[in-house]
Amino acid sequence: IRIHWYNAASISSWITSEWTRLRLAQGVVDRNPAIKGLTSDRVIELAHGWYRRERDFFERLREDVFERIQRRTDFLEFRYVGQDQVHPLQEHRIQQAEDGTLSYLGKQVGEKGVDEPVSI
Repeated sequence: IRIHWYNAASISSWITSEWTRLRLAQGVVDRNPAIKGLTSDRVIELAHGWYRRERDFFERLREDVFERIQRRTDFLEFRYVGQDQVHPLQEHRIQQAEDGTLSYLGKQVGEKGVDEPVSI
């Protein structure tokens, strides 16, 4: 018996178009007028930090968890397909603490293209 565990092979790329980044960031600013001092540049900075943390977590999870499980079992095989989709410049939540510190979470969409049809 062999069990296949499907997981995303990659995570979405960072947005390379400057125009798109600025447009999306301005949307975050427009939707959050109560946050003092929020600018497009600050949103991009926060979103890029969030994206780097998500990407690093994605990579560590594969190396530290999935690969370790793979080495310890002979009946389980990980298959990496599809993509873990995240949208860094679509805020899930942005908050400003009393001291002015901003916390930012982008939108996590989930794994896309991971399910494969079963053949019998």
